[in-house]
Amino acid sequence: KSDGLIQIWDESENKLQMQHEVHKDAVHDLLFLENGKLVTVGGDGVMVVLDPSTTNVVHKIRVDSEAIFSVTVVGGTVVTAGQDGIIRLWSMSDFALIDELRGHDDWIWSVDSVGDNRLASVSRDGNIRWWSSELSSASTVRTSGKLPASDIAFVWDDKLAVVSEFDSDVQPL
Repeated sequence: KSDGLIQIWDESENKLQMQHEVHKDAVHDLLFLENGKLVTVGGDGVMVVLDPSTTNVVHKIRVDSEAIFSVTVVGGTVVTAGQDGIIRLWSMSDFALIDELRGHDDWIWSVDSVGDNRLASVSRDGNIRWWSSELSSASTVRTSGKLPASDIAFVWDDKLAVVSEFDSDVQPL
């Protein structure tokens, strides 16, 4: 079991600036918002938003009773996904739940933004889904390969997707 800690380092001095327990289980993903706030998601099903300069928790939201594996930003919306197979859209201003997207039949390992208004998700069900600009339905579904994809990332100008699989293969799409 993980300790649920995050660490923030001063890169110039190679010195630990802050260590803070934010989850009761593993921290699965994190990202900095443009306003400087840090968003983390973890195995405890909680999304935590904190101010890294003070370590004050700004929001702590129980997203699900199961693990949350991934967090990203699409436009002005925070997006989470995890073990229950549901993608959740959150308001960046107050972290209120906006919508839930359903389409995968199993755990969602990773979500990533594709430009300003699209989203891609990979799941243990073996599918990669691209979600429309309205983020209301999956516009494209593709089977990732022989094993479920574990992560997806977009490079260059959002025209190349790279997917990793649990057998350590990395595949361009």
